[in-house]
Amino acid sequence: MEPPPLALLQMITPVVMVVATAYSALYVVLAPRVVPLARCYAFAADAIFGLFYYPLVVAFALRAIWDLHHNVHSRWHGTCDASRMLAVVLVSRMIVHIPFLNLKKQIRDDKSQWPIFLTHHVIVIVVYTSGLLLGRAHFWGALNALCETTNVFLTVIELFTCW
Repeated sequence: MEPPPLALLQMITPVVMVVATAYSALYVVLAPRVVPLARCYAFAADAIFGLFYYPLVVAFALRAIWDLHHNVHSRWHGTCDASRMLAVVLVSRMIVHIPFLNLKKQIRDDKSQWPIFLTHHVIVIVVYTSGLLLGRAHFWGALNALCETTNVFLTVIELFTCW
């Protein structure tokens, strides 16, 4: 049986707290020690976080696609644990990442990028939260989340640019 919508929203809060704690620890403690010469510790913390986050997103997406690909009904109306967790993880990170963006040198130096990043983050929050609440299009959300596969590799490159 599928959890009720309120329970799904309540799942986001502890994940947001975990993501916020991880970003804080990476920014304050780990990034300055791992890449002490980085031009921007927020950029480095984001890259370190991505080493764990993006493979997790891709794993949830692949599992959800596998569980929901069978027929038209499951693609449009099916849900599974992996698709729900994918939505929770994506939404949680976007919520935390909006204020974190202001710490990044890239955004501070070029304020014209802020509306683009903010729009992207808000769209992800709205789309995946509505899918979570309505229990619809989880397959398509998971399929869309596969675009994060490239970030698994790009994050490694980002991390090396910190040195």
